[in-house]
Amino acid sequence: MRKYNRGVSIVEILLSIIIIGLILIVLFNMLINVRNEDQNNQIQSQFVLNQAQFVEKIEEDFVNYGISSVSSCDVMSVDMQGYNINEKYRNNFKCLRFDYSAPYLTDNIGYLMVYNYNFRYDVNHKELEGKEDTWMIRYIRGHFDAGGEWQTLNSLMNEIPGEAILDDKPYVNYNRSIANSTYSDAAAIVLPIANAEGEHYDIYLSYMMNSTSGFTCYTGQNSSASYAPVLCNCVGDEAKCNASKNNGMKR
Repeated sequence: MRKYNRGVSIVEILLSIIIIGLILIVLFNMLINVRNEDQNNQIQSQFVLNQAQFVEKIEEDFVNYGISSVSSCDVMSVDMQGYNINEKYRNNFKCLRFDYSAPYLTDNIGYLMVYNYNFRYDVNHKELEGKEDTWMIRYIRGHFDAGGEWQTLNSLMNEIPGEAILDDKPYVNYNRSIANSTYSDAAAIVLPIANAEGEHYDIYLSYMMNSTSGFTCYTGQNSSASYAPVLCNCVGDEAKCNASKNNGMKR
């Protein structure tokens, strides 16, 4: 009996092309995901490094100039230069204000802010680019001039990886020692920041003060402004703790 070799049909060729095409699509998507993950990891690693720079700079100001008060701040109090804050996230603006106590210091106000910017930030080149919004963290120190206009002395700015979740309130945990105590008073100032994956990028600041230095923590609870109130938690001398708390907002 004669056997015939059957050729490949058009249907089989089309099925092979479709299968190969699907495999290529899957491989392409995997490569895109790996590339995006690598970029995100680079941004996260860079942010961790820059976060240390933020903490070092702010705590250097703490040591050099001392703190007279810590308070919250709203968009209007720091929007002097028309920061391009994304209107969609304007109510998510978070800010801590530090008033420095050194009497000789002109630039005696610092703002630590987290907000959504209308422009994307190029981490490598330290500049804004495009129109893709991004979450930013920024620290500025400066002063108000005689006309009430804000003047910036210096500024640090960096992108936060992914979507910033700012559900937790900033807080200050500090102690006020009893008179003639051998212990130094200290404050832990925290601005909580998380992303959509639940990873925390909190800014944790420490401040050492002597027992006789003035220090006020403003909770902002008596203000109707849209901002994140500060939780002020004091332990130690009850009278000093009561004197160091103000339930209003720093003006």
